[in-house]
Amino acid sequence: MNKTVMVATRQQLLSLDAIEGLADSLNELPIGRREVLNWLADVLHNWIEDGGTVLTEEGKELIIYSGIVDDAHGEDGSGSWISVQRRRKEHSPPQRRPRQSMLLRLQLYDAAFRIAHGRSIFRDTHGASCTAAALMT
Repeated sequence: MNKTVMVATRQQLLSLDAIEGLADSLNELPIGRREVLNWLADVLHNWIEDGGTVLTEEGKELIIYSGIVDDAHGEDGSGSWISVQRRRKEHSPPQRRPRQSMLLRLQLYDAAFRIAHGRSIFRDTHGASCTAAALMT
């Protein structure tokens, strides 16, 4: 069975709404920041091993390789960025849109939440999660 999940658009992922949605999504995970990195890698790699594909908004395959989670997080092996995102909602709402260099990281989180929870990290204008039901086959 061919399974496909398509991540949100570049414009959506590089928005304040995506960062706020990611903060909410990360806070819903009952695991510590270091475990989040393992969760992310496990979800993505299991999806690929089961024959799944992750697509960008242009319909291009996002190649999930063994070190992609580490590459997307750069020098942050301890997951401190995850803790910062989790605190954002209450303590320091984002003031600036994410940089282009954050796109891969946000694509990975969006794909993982769509795969594991059936919804995007991106929140619509009504505050509800965008569902991925139409994007998964």
